[in-house]
Amino acid sequence: MGILSAGTGHKRLFSSSDYKVVGAYPEGMNQNLRTEDRNDVKDREEIERVPIPNQGGK
Repeated sequence: MGILSAGTGHKRLFSSSDYKVVGAYPEGMNQNLRTEDRNDVKDREEIERVPIPNQGGK
């Protein structure tokens, strides 16, 4: 199992036939594929707005 934190990316280059990927975003959040130049201030502000997911499984 691997967990990617906010601000990181991933790409599957190859895998076995039984490899599975599950992804999720906190409620009310969507993916954000950054294509513009990096802006550390803007990135940090956006990361700080991401809510902590519910740990109760509901």
